[in-house]
Amino acid sequence: MNKLNCHQALPGCTVKTASGFALLLAACLAPLAQAQVLPTDVKPTCTTSTPPSAGAPPAPAFAQWFEPAGVRVDGLVKPADSVNFPDASACSFYQWSEQMFLWLVSPTPKNLSGGDRIFLSSAFYGVSPEVSVGGKPTRTFIPQDQKHAMKFSPMLTQLGPHNLPIGFDKSGKLVEVLPPPAGNKRLLQLQTQLKNGSLGENAVQSIKANVNGGLKYQDAAGNDVDVTIGQAGGNVLMAQNGSLVYYSIVTNDLYAYFFTQNAAADPSKLQYPTTAEELAKVADYAKKSKFKPLAAPEALAMEIKMSWIETTGFDDATKKKFITIKAEVPKVDTNNIKSANLQNSPTRKVELALVGMHVVGSAKGNPELIWATFEHDHNTPNAEYSYFDVNGATKTVPQDTKGKWLFSQDGATGPFDQRLYDTSSTTITCLDKSNPCVVKPNNTLRWKPWGAAANQNPRQADPTHPGPVITPPESNTDIISINQSIISQLADGDVRKNYRMIGSTWTTGGRAPDKASAGAINQVGTSMLANTTMETVFQGVNVDWLGDVSGNPKYPSLNCFACHSTNTVNTSHLWTKLTPLPTAHLKAKSK
Repeated sequence: MNKLNCHQALPGCTVKTASGFALLLAACLAPLAQAQVLPTDVKPTCTTSTPPSAGAPPAPAFAQWFEPAGVRVDGLVKPADSVNFPDASACSFYQWSEQMFLWLVSPTPKNLSGGDRIFLSSAFYGVSPEVSVGGKPTRTFIPQDQKHAMKFSPMLTQLGPHNLPIGFDKSGKLVEVLPPPAGNKRLLQLQTQLKNGSLGENAVQSIKANVNGGLKYQDAAGNDVDVTIGQAGGNVLMAQNGSLVYYSIVTNDLYAYFFTQNAAADPSKLQYPTTAEELAKVADYAKKSKFKPLAAPEALAMEIKMSWIETTGFDDATKKKFITIKAEVPKVDTNNIKSANLQNSPTRKVELALVGMHVVGSAKGNPELIWATFEHDHNTPNAEYSYFDVNGATKTVPQDTKGKWLFSQDGATGPFDQRLYDTSSTTITCLDKSNPCVVKPNNTLRWKPWGAAANQNPRQADPTHPGPVITPPESNTDIISINQSIISQLADGDVRKNYRMIGSTWTTGGRAPDKASAGAINQVGTSMLANTTMETVFQGVNVDWLGDVSGNPKYPSLNCFACHSTNTVNTSHLWTKLTPLPTAHLKAKSK
């Protein structure tokens, strides 16, 4: 047995490697002593009962979110009504986001089959990891009718607006990288667009530089560009307990049916359903195709991305603070991660704990989708932020890394959010150039704690869509307030009390997002939003708007709309890679 001293994580603990995986002794992590403490004196600017707009009636009582009505431990929460979404104040978006999260992680009701939580049930489809079929990146829908151990991957690839891998040039500017087309029709079309300039200034072509397979990169004019690939294009994260972070994606049944119905349509001219009439067309198609009826049609189209870590080192009390599932993960030797390859890798059965979730969905007036993200309160410490207390005074919460965190060392002083591991195709690569590779967890800090940069108004003056300018303290106050409202009303012992909404973002009028170079005027809500378990290196290097992942003060740090930059179905990076459901699949059955 090999031993790895994990003093980077918690002093005095030792990792022993067994069966090719680093196992943390219970004393290393359990019990977790630190969690994000929300200010209790926050001004209640956004609660579950806040009206959607001035003069409107109060929103339904929190107890009415449950089915049947009444707050209960692990009680079933109804989905938010996206068809009749008020599309009014920022708080209405935050209420939508919170209710959707609570619904997704609710226990599965008797009228659905599959796993123990809604997102694991027959109301949703799993989405397979990406594989190459005939040279085309391909994903498939995985029915969740039966309860089974889900399969996960530790690889998370971020893609740009044209569904291409992203990297950074030497100045720190984000670029999309077009692979050699090799006869692929779509890549050939994109290559033509690159040459005529219609693909945009942030695209480069990768070209084989030598017979050994090396690559170089050129812009539309044929100039060589110095590009670091994978800076944000592929990311592998390790928690303080030695577990890699694993990722999964699901979509709801409406998304799957809508995709199957429109798979042959031009995605650049198609939007997700946002109205009752558009919903009716999907429901009618499902009926004619003899698919199962929509489980929650009022939710409209939804895509959910999740991050997980192994429960290694968790005591029983700690486990009860997490949503956990049984799963299969690749058997990776983290003491030899430099040569780890996931292609046809054997798997092993583990227990995973949910640490992050993106909740993304269409709603009335919002074809660009509402983008919300949630994290477990034990994940990582916050950088400094400000908010308004009940008297309207500005309070500042300083950065404090002391405590036992899942993704940061007790008292860590930085550097934070470093990219220690990367992925290329199916291979995990250690970026440490020493030999042997030094295996260590990441120290992560949440630079924009509630999705707002300290020196940029989350909602700016928008001449094309009038609305109130919202300052960073105002925005932070809204998010802290809705979190406090939810947590204070959930029953004691409800595992959902341990998760926090970091923020939610959308565009004014449901328009395609403005570019960052134009000031991102129409990107509102928590407009510098990132999840520390999924966009670890996207956050920038400070609390400000400018200062990207390379530390370049010329470019802004990134948010959801940096890559999901349209209000068509292409805003989802799944759309062009999915295969339709078989028309004979999931036929309605009488029970």
